[in-house]
Amino acid sequence: MAHVNNVSPPGESSSWIVEDEEVNLSEQEIIALYCRTGPFSLTGTEPPGNFNEEERERVTQSNRISIPEEPVPTAFEEFQAAGSVRQTWIENPSVPCPITRSELTVQHLLDLGWSIQDREPYLDWFEVNEIRGLDVPQDPEDPTGRLEDFDYRFEEWSGQGAKWIGWTGPRLLVVSDIERTLDSTSPPIAEVTKIVYERAFDIDGLKYVFFQNVVNKQTQAFIKRLLYTTERLGYTWYDRPGDHRVWERNSPEYQALLGTRIGKIVLYLILASYLRGSRRITRIVTYHIAGSMTVNIRFDIETLGRSSRRRKCLSCLQGGRGGCYIL
Repeated sequence: MAHVNNVSPPGESSSWIVEDEEVNLSEQEIIALYCRTGPFSLTGTEPPGNFNEEERERVTQSNRISIPEEPVPTAFEEFQAAGSVRQTWIENPSVPCPITRSELTVQHLLDLGWSIQDREPYLDWFEVNEIRGLDVPQDPEDPTGRLEDFDYRFEEWSGQGAKWIGWTGPRLLVVSDIERTLDSTSPPIAEVTKIVYERAFDIDGLKYVFFQNVVNKQTQAFIKRLLYTTERLGYTWYDRPGDHRVWERNSPEYQALLGTRIGKIVLYLILASYLRGSRRITRIVTYHIAGSMTVNIRFDIETLGRSSRRRKCLSCLQGGRGGCYIL
């Protein structure tokens, strides 16, 4: 297998090139190279994984982040393979990744013809109920008080054949509706989502991303037909109204959810916003509100501290005694 030592971002062309003394690989070939025999290693020490997806980049009008498109998976294992690859992209900065950090700003969107409408920040009872108990600002004297008092914003962004509706708050972001026409020239939704949050809050503090009433057919079909099965759980999506399921990091279900379209948005949001290896998704929660069968998803984002990335001390790097690490 050829050794990959340098990855160059796309210039005027839409292909990624890995430069090596022996090979020049396109981005599609990179993916085929490290996706052959099983799920990705998060440490970069195991053989590449099996993934039959042919990815091609679509450079958007913003020319700042490119979102690969791929055939829709039809089996649970295909979703898991896709999610495993993308999980490695955000957690292991040593492996090639076609997604770069975004430089898009609010002003860029306004220059592209986008409009922003601020709405009255009203939270339904079920939204409030889902937030209670999370690590977000609440009134310690009145835990049942109005969350609106903590600067929650409800907004609608639209332009270039795309729309984003949702609300933001300290440490959390809720996507209520996202739309994109087939001929849309807008930046990717993940990039727009980043800008929406940064307009009011520091994205370094983002810990929770919600998707309400998911209507994406691929994601819905996966959850209702492939994830919630009697063989896997002992019941189906329709059997337990109000049910919450927590899928922990590295579980097959967790990785498969990352392989859905909604999972990709969150993964690309992280790749567009942070240094690779500095964040990870610790868990995914799928649920529906009692009386409703619509899909809701929550992604919990963890910031990785210094203790999770060992660094050799300066004296060791300058030729001193080995085996010493700063934690």
